[in-house]
Amino acid sequence: MFLSHLYRYIIRYICRYNEKRSNITLPTHETRMRETNPMARKPKSVTDIDQQIEALRAQRVAALDARAAHIGKIAAKADLTTLEISDATLLREFQQIADRFRRKSAPASPPST
Repeated sequence: MFLSHLYRYIIRYICRYNEKRSNITLPTHETRMRETNPMARKPKSVTDIDQQIEALRAQRVAALDARAAHIGKIAAKADLTTLEISDATLLREFQQIADRFRRKSAPASPPST
């Protein structure tokens, strides 16, 4: 316990000494609280929020496109690109696969009595 207080004191002394020599000010407790406390931050405007929403939508579209490309690569590795299958049949088969995986990942409902 004594050493931790001593270390704190030494670090504080070194920081203050360096601060005086280099004209760099270290953040005070109040400025750190303002930076980390969401209630102390400047409130966002509606346009800022709208811009963030649009940026998130663009990120979502990019993530979905990347996932679709990944699934397409897997389908090509499975040699589905050489098969003569209609789009409707292929879509129906993919939907059945998705339903099968959704049933596996769905939480089991408790039996009703």
